Amino acid sequence: MNDKFPSQSSSYRVKNVDLYSGFGKSSNTQFYNVSLTNTLSDINKIDNMTASGSTAAYQGILTGTQLLAAGNPNSSDEDEQEAYDNKVKMLLIFSDGKESPNKGILDKLVDEGMCNRARSVIPGLYIGFIGIDYNAEGIQAFRKCVNDENTDIINVGNLDELIEKIEELIQNGSKSNGFTKLY
Repeated sequence: MNDKFPSQSSSYRVKNVDLYSGFGKSSNTQFYNVSLTNTLSDINKIDNMTASGSTAAYQGILTGTQLLAAGNPNSSDEDEQEAYDNKVKMLLIFSDGKESPNKGILDKLVDEGMCNRARSVIPGLYIGFIGIDYNAEGIQAFRKCVNDENTDIINVGNLDELIEKIEELIQNGSKSNGFTKLY
């Protein structure tokens, strides 16, 4: 769960272990992390992010896992820890294109156990993928990352369908032993 980046030269122009920004807009403000929150003004910051260029879903998985892991209080207070343990933990990755410029990174990380490691660090973690006007079901790394490739990867083509499919993935991720954990 530590931020790392090899010291070797790369085309990723990483500054202070920020997200990939090698292509697309030259602005470092096109995307950034939003910590776990239930404050609408924090969530609304997403509206300022823009898609413009390459896709690096592996960073969404890695950073999302780090953010979710940071929500664990690791508390000696049994009630506080139990409340956390009983929460549904989901990582939904949205993608609008193939991994680029280096599509091999996602495949290698998944093959090395990135998604399984995420689930070991965050027990009960549900991982789902949504392809926006894109065939996410055709990505082998996505299929290897989810528990059930038939239900955990969904393609959408319009906003109404997107909202419906997000709700569907949330329902899939909220099930434990066949029973929903949403209240």
